[in-house]
Amino acid sequence: MSEETIRRVLDKYFGFMDEIGGNSFIEELIPEELIDVEKEPPYAGIRFWRAIKSTVTKVEIRALEDYYGHRLPQSYHYFLRCRHFIALELGQQSIAFFKNLPRTLIEDTEEEIEEFYEGLIERNYLPFARISDVGVLCFDANTGGANQAYEIVGFDQEDGFARPAFCAKNFATMFVAFEAHLDDWISNRRAKE
Repeated sequence: MSEETIRRVLDKYFGFMDEIGGNSFIEELIPEELIDVEKEPPYAGIRFWRAIKSTVTKVEIRALEDYYGHRLPQSYHYFLRCRHFIALELGQQSIAFFKNLPRTLIEDTEEEIEEFYEGLIERNYLPFARISDVGVLCFDANTGGANQAYEIVGFDQEDGFARPAFCAKNFATMFVAFEAHLDDWISNRRAKE
């Protein structure tokens, strides 16, 4: 059930972004295999990109777990192995997942965390997405036990990431809320057109 929901949300999101022409980025920063060659560039130096089937391996996921110092939930493994993407924003608070590009998952995650969220991993909080421009979403590795059913918590940069706020029971259940929000957003956007 959880894998079905994750895949359905990703398919729906990227399908709608393609429909409205929302996936564009700085051309030189788009991996070649993500460039959407069927669409004309909207501006000089900007290209459309498309999410593609992920090539993330078990070895890469293990290296990511080694970096975090904790095992990650199977639902997150599944998420990483679904699609490569530059941007993925879901939820009412604009949850922006860390990018998942071919061959650079570990390096990109390390760079994001070390630049903005240093110190959280040492407290057993494993960052995986930004919350708008105000904070970060993490797996709470202080919860969940042997099966890594970690609670999802958010931190606010205003208090220096001091206090976690509960966001979801676990990664998979978070996608149920994402789907409801995504359905509303798509319906509202289409109604305005």
